[in-house]
Amino acid sequence: MTKDIKICGLGLTGFWRCGTHFPPEGKFVAKDDFSDTQWKILKAEKMVRITEATEAEIEAANPPNELHARIAEVIQLLSPEDFGQDGKPKVDAIRDRLGDGFGKIRAADRDEAWDAIQANRTDAEKGDE
Repeated sequence: MTKDIKICGLGLTGFWRCGTHFPPEGKFVAKDDFSDTQWKILKAEKMVRITEATEAEIEAANPPNELHARIAEVIQLLSPEDFGQDGKPKVDAIRDRLGDGFGKIRAADRDEAWDAIQANRTDAEKGDE
């Protein structure tokens, strides 16, 4: 479920509708976050603005450091079949476990998190290979 819809509350402190607070800077949601009835209510509401979130907005909402930290956490949970022949975790396996809340996960994101994990390994762990 990709959170690729941005809803901004137009009040000074945002706006509440359908049991959810929408701050002025926006909240990223997925289509499945609301029922069809709730979407009708939201689309008719004049105090919210609904737009498609850009890739840049999604990335800004999930800074790389936070993203890489989450990827590193997920990598620790992967099973051996979730790694490729090159020894790196498969991007699809990371995406499956991380979910869509972080937007598109790129191989470069995986590589940065993986490199950090490898750099933090002790010499004893490296000797086990």
